[in-house]
Amino acid sequence: MITKSNGAGTSSRVGRSVGASAIGLAVAMSLGSSPSFGKNALEEVIVSARKMSADTQDVSTSISAFSGDALNAAGVADIKDLQAVTPGLIVTEMASYSLIFLRGIGSDAFQGPIDSSVATYMDGLYITYTSSQAQSLGVVDSVNVLKGPQGTLYGRNAVGGAIVVETKKPSFQEPEVILSAEGGNYNLLKGRAHVSGPVGDKFAFGLSGMYTNRETYLTYTPDPSQKHIDYDDRGYKVAARWQPTDWLEVNASNYKIRHSSADGVPLTNSDVSPAFEAVLTENDTPYETGVGTEVFTEMESVSSQISFDILSEYVNTKILFGHTEFFSNIFWDYDLSEEKVLIIEAVPNTADTDSLEIVFNSSEWGPDWFSWVGGLYLEDTFKDQRTPIYVDAVAVASGLVGTDLGVLNDLVGALGLGAFGLSDTENINAVLYGGVQTDAFAAFAELTFDITETISARVGGRYSDETREITESYVDARAQGLPLIGATDFIRAFDYPAQERTWRDFTPSAGVDWRYNDSSMLYYSYTTVTVRRTHLSIRF
Repeated sequence: MITKSNGAGTSSRVGRSVGASAIGLAVAMSLGSSPSFGKNALEEVIVSARKMSADTQDVSTSISAFSGDALNAAGVADIKDLQAVTPGLIVTEMASYSLIFLRGIGSDAFQGPIDSSVATYMDGLYITYTSSQAQSLGVVDSVNVLKGPQGTLYGRNAVGGAIVVETKKPSFQEPEVILSAEGGNYNLLKGRAHVSGPVGDKFAFGLSGMYTNRETYLTYTPDPSQKHIDYDDRGYKVAARWQPTDWLEVNASNYKIRHSSADGVPLTNSDVSPAFEAVLTENDTPYETGVGTEVFTEMESVSSQISFDILSEYVNTKILFGHTEFFSNIFWDYDLSEEKVLIIEAVPNTADTDSLEIVFNSSEWGPDWFSWVGGLYLEDTFKDQRTPIYVDAVAVASGLVGTDLGVLNDLVGALGLGAFGLSDTENINAVLYGGVQTDAFAAFAELTFDITETISARVGGRYSDETREITESYVDARAQGLPLIGATDFIRAFDYPAQERTWRDFTPSAGVDWRYNDSSMLYYSYTTVTVRRTHLSIRF
């Protein structure tokens, strides 16, 4: 799908007022220098929204830009918190998956192989899986939220916009220490730490860590002595920075975060489906649940990268290699009641991505009225999802007196188990599996011409070539307690053939900027973006 957007806007300097509701302590200092207090000056935020460093007032796109200090002052700890300080941004969760909408554009699809309609970048790496997009930010240097299609420079799946996160780099100048701690109700404990500094004249090293733990606010009604698991976030980043010459800088980092909680999984059933009204216990009491304490989500993501910034008289180049690995487990009681009728899990979802991006920027060479940016992008991603399903026919039969178990029988028939004489007293166990391979290539460029001292024109485009293949898709099933030809092993109920499709597109962009005073700009932009969706679905 190609989405077009015509936009006009203004950009001006504004002050921000923020508040916090938690009790906390924050300490930040650079050893060898004195901290300053009592200043009320407006902070100049430098962004890389156009893949070149610039002040926000010189960026002709709708953008919310935040420094790390501003986010700390506002109590923003993860991408979910950004919606509190970013107009038009909505971030919710469903079973550990992130559902991101920007200016009303987004997708409520929340399975592992699905891509978000708002692209997320961590230190330049495109995050290919929606589940880790709600990860904690850790110690950040800046966050830019770009609104509207970003098809030229950010490419894939940026139909609604892009969230660009830059974490803290080690400092060459002097040692730096950042510490923060917060506490709150439900035994909330939140902390972040960053230590970095030079090691010799040309090398710097940094270590960052974060931790959040809060007791669940849910009560397990059948046995209040038991409890659902706590909300827990923890992670670290190790970074190294090397500048052997004036024209070369090398940055390498490894970022790992792990999250677990019961809060992201629906745990109450306040509106029972008519098919199960005689079986399920309705519960509309807030924060009380009958779903077992074994229901929760967990995820882990690891990102490693190395980048080379090369400066020259004619062109500046950045080369970024990235590798990410991800898994999540979701334990979900689908009927949301005390009765164990239908349980659907996702154990595990995984993703593995290798990417390479090369970005070229104009340098001081050439005419003053012309600047440009261009580059290449390569990506190799594999995602898969394994979904076990458990249906308790005994629980259904005991409550649906006088019915023919139509819903259950449809499921049995779809799984191909009816031929084995399955009765309404057996448990059904099915496993759905699917894997998606993505190979993507893109070439992009944007040119800027200064027509006068205050008016500029932009033109650009992106060529993309992408192949997606559903490598495997099948359903295994068994009826527990019923011998299937003398065994209780899984049988292959469905086995779908591999499918492959390739897309090739060119998406153009254009715009005009007018800087009518030192602090404001009026601009018009036309952009397009291409969205790729590959759905794995089993229909009963």
